[in-house]
Amino acid sequence: MPQYAADRAETLRNREKLSANANLLYWYRQLYRDQFRDLSDPENLAVLEIGSGVSPLRRFYSNVITSDVLELDYLDYVFDCHEIDQLT
Repeated sequence: MPQYAADRAETLRNREKLSANANLLYWYRQLYRDQFRDLSDPENLAVLEIGSGVSPLRRFYSNVITSDVLELDYLDYVFDCHEIDQLT
């Protein structure tokens, strides 16, 4: 299996595992609250997440713009972060 396909398959497996793990999702929620605690209204910001493959950030903040180098159905953008200056 080519590396890209293997990485994509592993990302999807890991995302499923994370989605099924309520305890881990709880701790992610706490982490994100801590990260955004000094922002007055994080739900109204435009937040670009780089490397959103497995990340549950959008579950907690629907305004997050997701991206990854892998083509995944649930992402807003697919690009290599080395080319972020070309993103429109």
